[in-house]
Amino acid sequence: MKLQVTPQAAEWFIDEMGLKNGDAIRFCIQLYGSSGTKHHNYSIGIMRDKPDSDVTIRTEVKGITFFFTESDRWFLDDYRMTVTVDGDEIRYIFEQE
Repeated sequence: MKLQVTPQAAEWFIDEMGLKNGDAIRFCIQLYGSSGTKHHNYSIGIMRDKPDSDVTIRTEVKGITFFFTESDRWFLDDYRMTVTVDGDEIRYIFEQE
């Protein structure tokens, strides 16, 4: 399992959410939609949050920390998730490892 956020995606979050250096985005799992993984009916949600001891996957891009907590770790089992921008929209790409 791996989390990658492109610099362009980080800029999107900074611009759209008014983030500043040192802020953090938590990826969380929601029970609706579809993500393109084996986990049908689940999708990715986002929220501003502060990483704590429960962080299991994290990366930092352009001064912003992006992370998953231990309780949502299962969603990335067997996957590498890349967050990128397509036009004006965030896109999540899942590749099996």
